[in-house]
Amino acid sequence: MSTSNDSQPLAPGTRVRTTQENPEPRNSWANDILKKRQWGVEGKVRKFFFDAPSGLVPSGLSYAVDHEDGTWGSYVEEELEVIVAQQAYLLTAEATWIASYEHQSGGRDMHHPESRALSARFEAIDLDAARLEAKRLLAEFEADLPKKREGGTSWQDKDAEIVSTTFALILEL
Repeated sequence: MSTSNDSQPLAPGTRVRTTQENPEPRNSWANDILKKRQWGVEGKVRKFFFDAPSGLVPSGLSYAVDHEDGTWGSYVEEELEVIVAQQAYLLTAEATWIASYEHQSGGRDMHHPESRALSARFEAIDLDAARLEAKRLLAEFEADLPKKREGGTSWQDKDAEIVSTTFALILEL
């Protein structure tokens, strides 16, 4: 992981993968700490410390990482790779229109409000990619809505309209 001295430490909960061992901590860390380290495994940052062995890393940062198998280990920042996870998004939309029908017995025409809803959960690598996917999903939804039509025993005076949309990032609680 490359970070500059003015960058922020990795936040607790950040998904990481251990890369390869930096031999320097062998000379500075106790054996019980070294035994807990694993390589090529994924985990989450539990917390960070500004106590990496002196001179080992410019920032002095080390991290406690919870491994997926329930154990944990200590690592310096150069031994970790941030896993860029896709984030989950939710898109909802509702469209409405008035459908009109001739009454079966020749009475007054019937006008019936109708609606259709869209609810889509999807994942994207970043907000820009999520916006593109949301636009694509909305365009598909809109193309599938009923269009203005005339004649016959039913008609529709106007195209369906999308009356509400919600686009949200789903956060893990």
